[in-house]
Amino acid sequence: MTSKQLINKIESLPIVLQQQVENFVEFLIYKTTVLNKRSIGKRKSGSMKGMIKMSDDFDKTSDDF
Repeated sequence: MTSKQLINKIESLPIVLQQQVENFVEFLIYKTTVLNKRSIGKRKSGSMKGMIKMSDDFDKTSDDF
């Protein structure tokens, strides 16, 4: 379907339904924008390196065990 065919179909709808189509298109644009922003900020392995410290006696069995 070409863009002109799609526009003709939309124009043949009542105004109320044209508004719903417009709302849906705006939703799709928003959804695409949000997904693109999320893919940019994906987590990377090793990005927290050096941020977590473990005590020297981490592997030591506690006295009350």
